[in-house]
Amino acid sequence: MNDIPRERWTLHHSARAHAGTRPDHPAIICEGHVTTYNKLHRDSNRAAHALHTSGVRHGDRVAYLGRESANYYLVMIACAKAGAVLVPVNWRLTPNEVDHILRDSGATLIFVDDEFWDTVAAVRPQLRGLRRVIRVDGTDADGEPARGAGLLAWAADQPETDPAPGTGPDDAVIQIYTSGT
Repeated sequence: MNDIPRERWTLHHSARAHAGTRPDHPAIICEGHVTTYNKLHRDSNRAAHALHTSGVRHGDRVAYLGRESANYYLVMIACAKAGAVLVPVNWRLTPNEVDHILRDSGATLIFVDDEFWDTVAAVRPQLRGLRRVIRVDGTDADGEPARGAGLLAWAADQPETDPAPGTGPDDAVIQIYTSGT
């Protein structure tokens, strides 16, 4: 990281740098669960490679419909590493509003918490550009429901190496829709 001036760092550079200097320190503490910088870096690398494998290219929009969680931040950093633009979708929106955001943004892939699966299922038939829907939640090793298990399983067979080239300092990283949009 020393070859990149700090003012040119992007989100994915920061994740890599912290994993190298403080791997066992907490990166995310959410709902009593701690994710270290090392785990966040490795898992976001896998997810970024999985995004590429799914056909996501530099500048493509990737949506996320779910409550704030460690999974959201994992997807955000994975998108930055893959060169994609994250489109967070407010979980309080109606299906029509979700449909509008997915159409307007041109999202090609969406991550969805189980709680909002029916919302996406209702609007997906109209979304011709949406190529893939990834269920964030899944089951753990004992077959019990586990937050993030589906996301981690989706990316599990991908390499832990840094994908290239990621986003640059002048690239969009997040496309946010507000109530006034």
